[in-house]
Amino acid sequence: MLASRVPTRWRLFSVLFLLSFLSYLMRQNIHVAGEFMMPELGISEIEMGWIYAAFIWGYALCQLPGGVFGKLLGPRVALTCAGVIWVITTGLTGWLPGEVFTTGAGVIGCLLVVRFFVGVGHAPIYPIQAAVVERWFDDGFVKKSNNVEKNRTEYSFQASSFIDGNLLDETHSIAVASSSSYSLTLSGDNANQNI
Repeated sequence: MLASRVPTRWRLFSVLFLLSFLSYLMRQNIHVAGEFMMPELGISEIEMGWIYAAFIWGYALCQLPGGVFGKLLGPRVALTCAGVIWVITTGLTGWLPGEVFTTGAGVIGCLLVVRFFVGVGHAPIYPIQAAVVERWFDDGFVKKSNNVEKNRTEYSFQASSFIDGNLLDETHSIAVASSSSYSLTLSGDNANQNI
């Protein structure tokens, strides 16, 4: 009933806002848990920097092709494909290191590859979103939507810090990165660390 009273363009904008919020949240959460991942997986700060940079390379290299992909397939199919990639790569971020790959080089290598593909999956959202806003809204709203997106980045950053920080219970028995993508049990010396 409520959906019929809300114009389609505003429902569409709400979905785009939610997707971009989740995209930013998912890509930033690994930075919060990186502190706990390094000692648990035997990764140095420099190696963790490589893992963080792998996302940026995938994101930067695939943003333009992602926009073309969105133009060819349409926003609905392209964003659905991007969402599936997010879910798969986010799950692999938590499952592969330590479970499948146990050696130092294997853990680092798999995280580099997976984080690169996380970047590939996140790259098309903003070009596709810009095309949808341009198609569905007038010129005056395009400027407003850019401001909303700018604020979305700040809200997502604050939310990811809050959510990740509060997912650690008093005993620090769980830590989550990439929004439930990387879970590891902290015990022993790591249990006394605070975010």
